Amino acid sequence: GEQPLKVYLRRITESKVVEIPMELLTPIIDASHDSDYRRDIMKHLRECLSEPTGKRWHRIYAGMLLIEKLLDKGAHVLVIELAHGHHFDLIQKVSLLEHFDSAARGVANPWAQEMVRNKANELRNALVPILDKAAQEELPPDAGMFVRDNISSSSPGGSIATCSTTAPSSSASLNSPDGVSMAAGKPGQPPRRKRDSSISVVSSPETLAALSPRTRLQSELKRITESGIVDIPPEFFTFVVESSRDTESRRVILRHCQSCLETRSKWQRVNAALALVDMMIQRGSPQFVAEATQSGSFNLVKRMWQLQEFEHRADWRAQNLVRKKAKALHDTLVNQQIQAEQNVEDPAQDAPEHIGEAFEGLRAWAESGYESAPSEVSSKPSSNDLDEFDDEPKVGNRGFHRGQSDFCDAQASLDDVH
Repeated sequence: GEQPLKVYLRRITESKVVEIPMELLTPIIDASHDSDYRRDIMKHLRECLSEPTGKRWHRIYAGMLLIEKLLDKGAHVLVIELAHGHHFDLIQKVSLLEHFDSAARGVANPWAQEMVRNKANELRNALVPILDKAAQEELPPDAGMFVRDNISSSSPGGSIATCSTTAPSSSASLNSPDGVSMAAGKPGQPPRRKRDSSISVVSSPETLAALSPRTRLQSELKRITESGIVDIPPEFFTFVVESSRDTESRRVILRHCQSCLETRSKWQRVNAALALVDMMIQRGSPQFVAEATQSGSFNLVKRMWQLQEFEHRADWRAQNLVRKKAKALHDTLVNQQIQAEQNVEDPAQDAPEHIGEAFEGLRAWAESGYESAPSEVSSKPSSNDLDEFDDEPKVGNRGFHRGQSDFCDAQASLDDVH
């Protein structure tokens, strides 16, 4: 069955609590003193802080509550691990949540948005001095030093840090998916993180809004695909999605996707571009998919098919991540194309409806009798009509002309169908 630790973690982050009950918190605090359990705890918290659905904002909030409690009452070695770059970049995750946008995540909830933003700001302010201080401490022997849940890259192409029993060489340099470089530490210890100032993944809305639309679009696209973040927050896509309504902007987005989806690109760029395509399918202009799936030098369906064979032999996890996303997007695009073809109107299938509509007036006249009131069309017959039917009986003349007019309309509809 399921491990008790996972049950407790799920109860905390799924219960929509504002304060964590001690009976649920105590088992987590105790488990934080074990290196394997710490890995499970932080893996669950990373999933919570990466929750993309606005309706589940309480999961993000509860995750931050639990982090606060762990920093206060949990094993101190966990703080040291985080300061030395283990598990994931907690400060960046929290910094991104300071710009939490519930509307971008599918639900307009200003109250929830304010709750998450305030808690993220409060937690980040507490984290920075704690981790700065812990970074000066040495990792204890039971730190589980080479266990990381995050996907990190090396040059060229990138790799995923996995469990190892040997320390990296002093010349090793790793880049985490959070835009943080890993500097080599002392022999026998894992490398420490140092932030790469060249990558700004957290930009204030005011800074971005000050740019021109075209410049901002380029900046937003680069932020998505160059930051190296694996779990890209939905807020990153808002402006790009809105810009896809413009024809020229769609071309810019499509060209950017094309350059990032090259099979020789770094897997981080490919992964980010796949996330961008997924968001465009879900929320972007329908014209984007239509233009991207047309035959030509770049066909999105064909590229998704090719990326299902994407190779990154240095790390199978990154390879499988890209392949899985490419397959899902390929199936989605193909299904949309099939649905679009089925929705094409077939005039022959609609013929019975048109015939019924055409004869509706004639049927109403027949049921109402010859003396029914004339329609607007037949109430004033032309001279040609009078000449043509001059030799016909005069009884019920007005109703007859109405029926004759409706009959002619019906006949014309039948001619159009055939």
